[in-house]
Amino acid sequence: MSELATISTYLIFIASYAVFALGKFQGMKIDRPGAAIIGAVLMFTTGAVRASNALYLVHFGTVVLLFSMMRSLASTIAGFPLSASPLPMNNSRNSPESRRAPVEPFQERHHSPKQ
Repeated sequence: MSELATISTYLIFIASYAVFALGKFQGMKIDRPGAAIIGAVLMFTTGAVRASNALYLVHFGTVVLLFSMMRSLASTIAGFPLSASPLPMNNSRNSPESRRAPVEPFQERHHSPKQ
């Protein structure tokens, strides 16, 4: 790889990580996923990554970990349970009973026996 390709590879890497840190590229509508795709395409273009070697450079354990974290975070934010059970979960914060007015303390009821 030539010196120009090495420098451009470092610049692509630094620019991609700058967008990851900032959240988006100022002045353009490029967010983190866009920066990742553009960075990957530019890495192929400069020759830093060859198509025949690209699959070996992916660490699938990290991909599974990131996917699992995104799924659990998205379901937590949306309020969905993480289990695949069709039965409703007992969530006292969101139950209709928790939204009712407070009930008076238990009062002893005196029932006269039927005669």
